[in-house]
Amino acid sequence: AAQPAAAQPAAAQPAVAAQPEAAQQPLAATMATPVVSADMRAVSESIGATVDPASRPEESAHAPAYEAFWFAVAQPRPALSEQTGEPVFTIQPGGWVLALEDRGHEFLVQDTDGKVGVLRDLSHIERG
Repeated sequence: AAQPAAAQPAAAQPAVAAQPEAAQQPLAATMATPVVSADMRAVSESIGATVDPASRPEESAHAPAYEAFWFAVAQPRPALSEQTGEPVFTIQPGGWVLALEDRGHEFLVQDTDGKVGVLRDLSHIERG
């Protein structure tokens, strides 16, 4: 007779249960593994990774294109909260920063610890 799942030893339980906690840990963005927020992953998953974006018809004029890229600044710049406009973190010269989206007049940027903000001063930017 089959035992109920609660009566099975813990070793028989799949390791999947530990993954949600690990997935919530902030990861450092690197050139090889840029960190993308859960919101961005949800958008990508809803679109479907197997569909070539060039072959997909434009679903909406408001649908943003998420083309992440790296850039550097010549002097410190504040990245601001989209909601409050308050500084979230400071982008420092001397390293590459991940831009999640180029909105034309501002960049949606992510710090190495996973914080997301908006960079409005786009003067003297070097793209990687």
